[in-house]
Amino acid sequence: MPLQVVVQALRQDVRKQIDEIGGDMAKAATEAMRAVGESVKQRARFDIAQAGFSTKWQNALRLKHFPENGHSIDPAAFIYHKIPYAGVFEYGPTTITAKGRYMWVPIAENLPARAGLHRITPAFYEKNFGKLQFVQRPGKPPLLFAKAARGGRRPRGAGGQSLFGKTPGFGPKPLFFGVRLVKVRDRFHIKEIADAGMAELGAQYFARIKPNG
Repeated sequence: MPLQVVVQALRQDVRKQIDEIGGDMAKAATEAMRAVGESVKQRARFDIAQAGFSTKWQNALRLKHFPENGHSIDPAAFIYHKIPYAGVFEYGPTTITAKGRYMWVPIAENLPARAGLHRITPAFYEKNFGKLQFVQRPGKPPLLFAKAARGGRRPRGAGGQSLFGKTPGFGPKPLFFGVRLVKVRDRFHIKEIADAGMAELGAQYFARIKPNG
């Protein structure tokens, strides 16, 4: 057997072993990353729930794996939140200042948060239901009251009650109060949870890698 053929055959055999070892390593690394990513996602969603946020906020935290299919020696997990301003609750404290004169905050007991798919803002309310009355209060936040409903339509609360009940001294119920700035503190701990997950990655990998021999 010519020497060149023998050497070539040995090279192919070594390459096959390397490919097999590399394949095992890539599989172990990818499975470990996916396990850690899923764990981080579940713990992060629980953290959001503990902060008092709704199921919608919890489910808006998403996980994407790279690669999506197959295995890689260098996998990754990308944790992100679909609500664009969610970061203020992770990286606070921060101060949000009104773009106009006031930011109008809905009064939960007097106004449903949404009308179908639409969040109820003063502009949305006036377009769909009727005019709002501005009331300045010395030393207190100003209010917006419902004046009248357009076309006989009256927005309803969660229990079906009218939003136009009586309030002593004025008439219709206040629907919004105005603020010039809002201080938001950090309420999520997603980065700490992700760091803890990364610390577990080595153990997850070695639990999956095939022993030599």
